Amino acid sequence: MATAKIAMASDCSNSITGQQINTDRVFKELEKSAVTVKACYTESKEKENCSSGSGFIVDDYKVITNLHVLKFSNNKLANKILILAGKRRFWAKLERYDQRHDLAGIRINPEQEPITNVDKKVTFGNSNLIDGDGFDNYLSISTPLGMPRTKSILKLAFKNRLFRSMSDGSKYPRHLHFTGGAIIDGSSGGPVFNCNKELIGITSSIITRKVSLTETLKTKQG
Repeated sequence: MATAKIAMASDCSNSITGQQINTDRVFKELEKSAVTVKACYTESKEKENCSSGSGFIVDDYKVITNLHVLKFSNNKLANKILILAGKRRFWAKLERYDQRHDLAGIRINPEQEPITNVDKKVTFGNSNLIDGDGFDNYLSISTPLGMPRTKSILKLAFKNRLFRSMSDGSKYPRHLHFTGGAIIDGSSGGPVFNCNKELIGITSSIITRKVSLTETLKTKQG
């Protein structure tokens, strides 16, 4: 399946250090941490509901995505999960989830090869430092409309605004909000990086399509 690259800038410039980082080179490294998550809830041979989203690798056999990628009507959770990493396929199961933060940990079947044999796990950064890190652009990799490892440039719009959580209706000041990029259906669960190649957010939802305002869960809460 084809991949896409959207609205690319030539460099990730740092206004504090003056550092120039080639965006294409950074994306080439980071894309090996991003995966597609295909989830199904099967009630019978005749009835199966499926959806797809994005995710990222955190260790040899574990992937993180949004919980809502795995959730179907009547709060049924996926009982069949397939991870796509490039041309490789991994069967997996839901290991644990956090409904408040809309996160899910997926464990790959240990009888398969480690996903990190070819691809790589993310490096976590501190999202609390995002508006003082000197970078104007942030990098997203996801599977919008079924196009795996689509690369997008995002700009920070604002942070820590109070919006109602999709999970339970409560308010938490835990979000970053970005503008721009190909963040549409299928992007949920995709990683957002700073130009130092550190994970600083997880694509969670689209606030409005008219101005392409995207809600992103922070990697560090508080």
